[in-house]
Amino acid sequence: MLGNNMPVNEVAYFCGYSDPNYFARISKKHLDESRIKYKERTINLNELPALS
Repeated sequence: MLGNNMPVNEVAYFCGYSDPNYFARISKKHLDESRIKYKERTINLNELPALS
């Protein structure tokens, strides 16, 4: 999910959900934010320089 630009419906089907809307609601509930916000935040964290 983080390393690609798959639409939410493809991610849902890949994870075994037949209803992309349900997957989006469940994801938001467990992540406390939308999939897009989670992805943006996580990618930004991964771009931080490593601490020495």
